[in-house]
Amino acid sequence: MIDDKGNLIGVIMGDGNVIISNEQIGKPLKVKSDNGDICSVDYSVPEEFNPDFLYEKVDAICK
Repeated sequence: MIDDKGNLIGVIMGDGNVIISNEQIGKPLKVKSDNGDICSVDYSVPEEFNPDFLYEKVDAICK
């Protein structure tokens, strides 16, 4: 995972799971593959966050 400036911000694991920091939530995210292809991640930010959960789960599509 990279931000809109090309900085590494996360790694895709397992079945495409990604954990990003709170600072990245809502910002443009991109995936850069091993061969250099880049796609933009389309996702929706939850309206509310539950502080009792360690993380939130959202579906995303890379276009």
